[in-house]
Amino acid sequence: MVLINKAIRETLELSIQSGSTKAKTEVQLSWDKPPEGWAKLNTDGSWNQASDDAAIGGVIRGHCGEWIIGFSQAIGKCSIDMAELWAIQQGISLAWSRGIRALEVESDSATSINMIKKGVSANHPLICVVEAIREMLAKDWNCRINYVPRQKKILWLIGLRKTIENCGKVCCFFTPPLLALSTC
Repeated sequence: MVLINKAIRETLELSIQSGSTKAKTEVQLSWDKPPEGWAKLNTDGSWNQASDDAAIGGVIRGHCGEWIIGFSQAIGKCSIDMAELWAIQQGISLAWSRGIRALEVESDSATSINMIKKGVSANHPLICVVEAIREMLAKDWNCRINYVPRQKKILWLIGLRKTIENCGKVCCFFTPPLLALSTC
């Protein structure tokens, strides 16, 4: 198994076309540690536009980046927003069930984060999952949820991608997959 020590630093060149001049911006990428005593949950939902099938995944790590648990699940036909929210809900529930009481949650879905933080109307199609997440966040624990740019997601996804059977069951990873990252 390959573990990459310390904070992973990758430089991403973003090319911005401005007329005929090509400007490049370097962005330093790294996994940001949660505070000592906290765990971090990174989640992702994916959606295939052609088939309308979706899948979710996530990983929970300790404050030094040590692996706690990862998960993935095929969830069938739904929207990308539902997939992103379902990933957050599953990850938070998994953290709670494992006794984690200080959790920092990160998602690259600004829409999902906004729905969770602000709530949605009673007739919103995703109210059930949004309210389930809000109820979990209101439990007796320290839990905060934040948006992270999509470019940073690759740092925790490396090695987590696994072929997901279409059975719909949650697959848990109790040890890091090959190429999982460590930051201490």
